[in-house]
Amino acid sequence: QKWHGGAFLGRHLYEVLLENKPCWLYFDLEFSRVENPNHEPHVVAEAFVELLNQFCDLRFGQLIDRSTFYDLDSTNSEKFSKHIIVKKLISKFASSTNLAFHSNAQAGCFVKLFMEFVREQREVP
Repeated sequence: QKWHGGAFLGRHLYEVLLENKPCWLYFDLEFSRVENPNHEPHVVAEAFVELLNQFCDLRFGQLIDRSTFYDLDSTNSEKFSKHIIVKKLISKFASSTNLAFHSNAQAGCFVKLFMEFVREQREVP
């Protein structure tokens, strides 16, 4: 699901993450479009999703459930900016795993493992 402009144009939305309270798996993706003119936002976003899917498949045998994947896009001419929320993984057998973490710190552990995977992928020739 994707929100871009429309009814939210000109408005600012904020997410408040409370300490030691449940949260969904989320990622903030950003880069300067001015300093990275050759990076296409849609290509970067798809590469991110593909890497996350590969990680989830290898680690858990499940993929992102795209029906519970939220892409909050704030990209403009100067900055690529997305807030990605993933609520569930789904297996080939239609069973699902909820990605509500006990706390933001616990979600951070998942992100740390994912980033280790991403670094390993960059080292593969």
